[in-house]
Amino acid sequence: MEKKTSRRVVILLVPGVLSLDAYGPYEAFCYATVLRAQRILGLPEDLGAPVPEELRAYDVVLAGLQAGPVPAMSGTQLLATHAIGEIQGPIDTLIVAGGDLRMAQKELLESDRVVSQVRRLSEGARRIGATCTGTFVLALAGMLEGRRATSHWNACDVLQTMFPKVHVDPHPIHIRDDRFYTSAGGTTGIDLALAMISEDHGAALAHAVARQLVLYVQRPAAQAQLSVPLICQRAETSSLRDLQDWLLDNLTSDLTIPALASRTGMSERNFARAFKKEVGMTPARYVESLRLEAALRKLRLGHEGIEQVAADVGFPCAETFRRAFVRRYGESPATIRAASATEA
Repeated sequence: MEKKTSRRVVILLVPGVLSLDAYGPYEAFCYATVLRAQRILGLPEDLGAPVPEELRAYDVVLAGLQAGPVPAMSGTQLLATHAIGEIQGPIDTLIVAGGDLRMAQKELLESDRVVSQVRRLSEGARRIGATCTGTFVLALAGMLEGRRATSHWNACDVLQTMFPKVHVDPHPIHIRDDRFYTSAGGTTGIDLALAMISEDHGAALAHAVARQLVLYVQRPAAQAQLSVPLICQRAETSSLRDLQDWLLDNLTSDLTIPALASRTGMSERNFARAFKKEVGMTPARYVESLRLEAALRKLRLGHEGIEQVAADVGFPCAETFRRAFVRRYGESPATIRAASATEA
């Protein structure tokens, strides 16, 4: 039987916290503890089974400025079992859970209590993370100067304005820079926790946790916070809506204007005009964006060559793909794939 290797994880709840920003990572770490112990003992997966102390992978603590209820963004309350000032001794991972930007700004700018406690706990922590506007706390503590960081897409402009020395990237769902981890919040807090679990105990355990959480897939860090279908409008015309759905699974098909217009039963001119009006993007740009997003996902997996990735998502040649990719993401496909291999 393995020796005790429990890692202490402290999740800090600030006023205005989004419940999912805190409970998402919390549940992921707790599931990892149960599933890892059952694998060591050779038992079938049973999330209700108790875990022997010596086999606990994580001990997770929810902390607040003081113990007790913490007002959440939704109007409900989360329960902090510990006051952050009472937490002593070394911790493995500190995660600041974010939420409502206005409440966070008011509380953090009017009081140094949160920032000072985060600085204290971070001194002995192996990892320091943040979900959503929790990134503001790390920035206020001076931990992110000169580093890449992200937050919820709707808060990134404010973050960059307040902290010009932080390299804010609004696109990835989470970013690691040395021992500092930041995420977009919401469901991406779960992705961040899964990445940490994978670092600690391997990809197989992280995948098992994702399966128990009924996640479609464990998303790579570089995946965009907002996909093209989310950024663009949903067409009002039913034939255009059907086309948007069909495109996702048919990127290697003939997606020229004549072919798409024929599929919707419209003339080419009427199709192009209606698509741009209802979707907010020309058909050509929309198709290219879908192809580039699919290519990014494939590159992050690192299983195929760049020429094969280009062909798989419908680009006519690798050079056309490379130019479009650099134009969209600011880096070459080769750079992204190499970075993914380093992170794996």
